[in-house]
Order: sequence, then structure tokens, then C-alpha cells
Amino acid sequence: EKEAADDAAADASAAPESQPAAGAGLTQHRLCIQQIGGKAVSQVYMLSFHTINPSYQVHVAVPDVRIPLFESKELFHKWHPLMVGLRRNPAIRMLIRAKPDGSGPLGDMCGCC
Repeated sequence: EKEAADDAAADASAAPESQPAAGAGLTQHRLCIQQIGGKAVSQVYMLSFHTINPSYQVHVAVPDVRIPLFESKELFHKWHPLMVGLRRNPAIRMLIRAKPDGSGPLGDMCGCC
């Protein structure tokens, strides 16, 4: 039997926090991951996004590929190494792992997600 291959695509961006905390001096941003493909996948996938950069490590776990716009719970200020890196080069290299839903959590790679 031949297994069906699923294709999915995503776009990452840094969006300003819509409701900054009272007294917060720096504008905070969330990492947003928007699904731009894969609307007809054969099953539900959990996704794990890991940045590939020695200056910073950001890990975002997305519980369901069907979420059209996923916002990370982490906030990043303008001096965070991720934001500094984005000012130098507006592209992020990421390792993206996908696992079909129902088969348990993603295996430990970084210990955080």
C-alpha cells in the first residue's frame, strides 16, 4: 500500500502584543505562525517549531495543524536575541516536526515542548 503524503505550509511573523501589561516599558511581540497550506491534510498533526540559531533558542508547540493562526505564549521585547536577529536578517531558520495526533506527545528534543 502506498501512504498518502500530506503537504502543509506555514508563515511565521512577530506581532505586537495587543494588550501590553500595565507599566510595561518595552513593546512586546508574540511569534505568530499562520497556516498557509495543508487545508486538506488526511489527519490532524501536532507541530513543533524550533529555531536554528546559536544566539537564541525558541520552541513553539502547536497542538493542532488546523489552527489557522497560532500565537505563542512567549513574549519577546526588542532587545531579545530573536528580535535582534530578525532586524539583521528578516528570516528565521526553523526545524519543524510533525506528528499525527493521538500518538502521544512529541519526543523530547529540547525538553520544553
